[in-house]
Amino acid sequence: MGFDAAVVEQVERRGGLLKRFAGHPLFIVAAVDTWLRHYDHRNPAFRVATRVLGDEEAPHPSTGVPGVFAVFLNTDPYTYLGTRGLSLAPGTTLDDPLAAITFQSLSPARLLPVVAASLGLTRSSPAANPTVNFRSDVTEATVVASRAVPWQVDGDYLGTATELVVNHQPDALDLVVPLASAAFD
Repeated sequence: MGFDAAVVEQVERRGGLLKRFAGHPLFIVAAVDTWLRHYDHRNPAFRVATRVLGDEEAPHPSTGVPGVFAVFLNTDPYTYLGTRGLSLAPGTTLDDPLAAITFQSLSPARLLPVVAASLGLTRSSPAANPTVNFRSDVTEATVVASRAVPWQVDGDYLGTATELVVNHQPDALDLVVPLASAAFD
């Protein structure tokens, strides 16, 4: 939710065959363009409240973490840059509840160390960065925004929303994955 969905929206606007044949470069150009011209990355637009495994009560939005970009994952890596995985939630598998990662800032000074850690270029974890709120074993997340915020699922832009509830639904889908898949590690 947030920045990555705004990037996907820009890619889809340019998209078509260009997306198919120039995927990674197109996403990089769209990310820079979105950061510069199409998304307010300075002011948190939403709050993310989470319920983790074992919590009785649903999350209340007022207790949430402010964010400009949030990702909810049940596998890792989040995406790829070429053949290199961008790992935001190491160890997260299909058998786990969700990992929720909320970025509170997208300033270059704060974002670049997270990207470097996510690409495995440093020894630190993306979750160790103070600008990132990392929650594991999330069964429910409530996102409440002060203005309409773009959102996407699996690379498909789905529009904007001021409220979104994300739930972990174990066994909701039957998946066919190769035996050598990281999903079985």
